Amino acid sequence: MSTQAGTSQQPQNQESDDDVYDMPRTPRRTPMACQFCRGRKLKCDGRQTCANCQRRGIPCTYVPMQVQLPVVDLSVQANPILATSPKQ
Repeated sequence: MSTQAGTSQQPQNQESDDDVYDMPRTPRRTPMACQFCRGRKLKCDGRQTCANCQRRGIPCTYVPMQVQLPVVDLSVQANPILATSPKQ
C-alpha cells in the first residue's frame, strides 16, 4: 500500500488567486490635465512636470478646476402651482 498519511486533497476552486493577477488593469484616469495637454487633447500623466511637457522642454502648468453648480429652473421653483400641476 502506497498511501501517504497527513496529505489531504482539497477541491480546486473555479477561480484561483492567480487568475486575479492575469486580468488586465483598467487605466486610471488623471484627475486633471495640464494646460498644454488639454489644449492639444493629449493624454497627460498628471505629474508635476508631465512627460509631454518635459519632452518638449516647455513649462507644465495646471489651472485649478472651478466647481460648477447645477442649474436650477427658477420658473418652476418660483411658482408652486406650476411645480405641482400635472402636464396636459
